Amino acid sequence: MECAAMDWVNFIRVDDMGNEVIPKIQDKDDVKPLYIEKPTKSDLIKMLDEMIESIERLPTNAMTAPISNYDHCAALILIASILKSKD
Repeated sequence: MECAAMDWVNFIRVDDMGNEVIPKIQDKDDVKPLYIEKPTKSDLIKMLDEMIESIERLPTNAMTAPISNYDHCAALILIASILKSKD
């Protein structure tokens, strides 16, 4: 099992029987960060291109079907992110 924490002082792991399990803490170099770096403008444009390509690969009956508000919102958020990004 992998775990991550910003501060290991307050970290506790308990198994199903209620026993405390002491985690093996790796070096910071081996641990992935808990945050995701902000994508660049070229990353966002690539995401938009991939979204367009995946939509273009849909079968005809799916292309004529209405999209959900989730799909519409995701596209608008991506477009807004591209327009707002400075890089």
